[in-house]
Amino acid sequence: MSQCKTCRAPLTWCETVNGKKMPLDAKPIKAIQVKEGIGEVIDVYLPHWATCPGADKHRKER
Repeated sequence: MSQCKTCRAPLTWCETVNGKKMPLDAKPIKAIQVKEGIGEVIDVYLPHWATCPGADKHRKER
């Protein structure tokens, strides 16, 4: 497991469908997924850029 260079939060990684690596918060949150009216509690990993206080430091200009 690695950690964010800015906030030192623990990270886990995934690969996107485009083949790019994406940092995720290491601890998942609980969410409810509803299919055909039936709810199920699932673990969801948030992209770390959504929770990192220093995310702007890592963004590339377009």
